[in-house]
Amino acid sequence: MMSSGLEAAAGNKMKQILEKLTANRFLGVLVGAVITAVIQSSSATTVMVVGFVNSGMMTLDQAVWIIMGANIGTTITGQLIALDIGVIAPLIAFIGVAMVVFTKKEKLHYIGSIFAGLVFTAIIQSSSASVGTSRNAKRTTVIHISFNIIGTILFTTLCLVTPLIVFVEGWTPDNPSAQIANLHTIFNIVTTLVLLPVGTLLTKFATFVLRNKEDTKDALTEHRLINITHMNPDRLGASATNMDGTRKELLRMLHMAMENVQDSFDVFAGKDVEKFSRIEDKEEYIDYLNKEISKYITTAMTHEHTKEGSSVFSAYYSMTSNIERIGDHALNIADDTMKIALIKG
Repeated sequence: MMSSGLEAAAGNKMKQILEKLTANRFLGVLVGAVITAVIQSSSATTVMVVGFVNSGMMTLDQAVWIIMGANIGTTITGQLIALDIGVIAPLIAFIGVAMVVFTKKEKLHYIGSIFAGLVFTAIIQSSSASVGTSRNAKRTTVIHISFNIIGTILFTTLCLVTPLIVFVEGWTPDNPSAQIANLHTIFNIVTTLVLLPVGTLLTKFATFVLRNKEDTKDALTEHRLINITHMNPDRLGASATNMDGTRKELLRMLHMAMENVQDSFDVFAGKDVEKFSRIEDKEEYIDYLNKEISKYITTAMTHEHTKEGSSVFSAYYSMTSNIERIGDHALNIADDTMKIALIKG
């Protein structure tokens, strides 16, 4: 409910919001911390970031700061447990349900869903995720793992050579839950402060570990989608990722159709008859993209939370058919030209 509420409230503005809020490393850390504090899952935040990096909506340099912030934000979970969130859970739940049931404004419904979701997430503490498939998406997970490994090494050393444990125990001697929560908070804040000046080195390390693979396959013979991948509708940010990926894939399809139109005119003018076979190959690719993008849009629309988002996907659906038709016309021009050339001998 909370993910859906956040998704609907932000809608397709998620990309613009993140671009502004990750303008520098300090804002990026703050964004990661706040999002994770609200949704109570650093995994969900990380997976959202992985999805954005996977779709090209966010760079690795932007992602690293949000991941650091997510590790700070997740400490709120421990603090809530230590404070016994169950005492105030009914009040938060009532506020959320009241906003959903007794108000007519859509925005308030979404905010209400966020409140109701906050209660159940804090109690259940569940997080599930699927990692993106692109190279950069996998690098994002390397950054996340690296952060925690470095922090673990740092704090293991500190606990061995300093009285840190005794110091933290002294704050709340009769409350083990608070002791764990406090140490967890210190761990993530200190690790973030240590790595903040060298965050870009984590990006370089992840890029070194997962180097780019050389693509030796013929771009036209291997039909595939590049900008849209397996859909996980439950992931926070999925709507924005799906929409942006679809837009980029449509632009790629349109570029192919435009090339075919230009090539077909060249064939018609007798400038380059050898382009005909290339036009045929590209038209097959355009047909493939039309089919796959249409299927993707149909699935995405069933999970869309806003009228505005549904309208955008509906427009994209019409566009893909129109682009495919342009490709057909280009092939027809080239095909008819070749037939006329045979008649003329």
